[in-house]
Amino acid sequence: MAPSEFEAAKSLLSHVPDRDAPELELENFKTNFANSRLILLAMVSLVPRRADGTPVDVAAELEDHGADAITDFVPGFRTHAAARGFWPVDERTSPTDVTGDEILSSHAIDRIAAQRLSGRDVAGFIESRSGVIRRLLHNYLDSRLEPGALVRPPLRDLAFAGAVEDDFS
Repeated sequence: MAPSEFEAAKSLLSHVPDRDAPELELENFKTNFANSRLILLAMVSLVPRRADGTPVDVAAELEDHGADAITDFVPGFRTHAAARGFWPVDERTSPTDVTGDEILSSHAIDRIAAQRLSGRDVAGFIESRSGVIRRLLHNYLDSRLEPGALVRPPLRDLAFAGAVEDDFS
């Protein structure tokens, strides 16, 4: 007799290590690398906002501009995730001109990083934003991987355990 769908899935999952999400490097950031794409997904989860507070249509930006939609907050560091983000290509307002914490935080820029960006402290900006992105990435991956979570059968299997389905029709 073949195993149930749940038993088959549980058997497959038993071969996958159950551990915390790995810490991904922010350096060597390239949009065609899987780790870089995970970082981008975490950034998108913040729902990046334009300077006026409206959400950035990330899908449209990527469709229209390709990899150039992942803009540079600071020049010369395209291979560092903390230097890149989803500030819209056509946005006339610079992130340094935005004072709203809600808008900046939607781009993983905290107050310290914003001050460093405004002061043209590139190394300080990257250092500060790296910390924000690392925390974001850890939380993003941890919430999706759920290390240590119980593997439970579908509710349908529990509801009908030992019962004939026709009795509930």
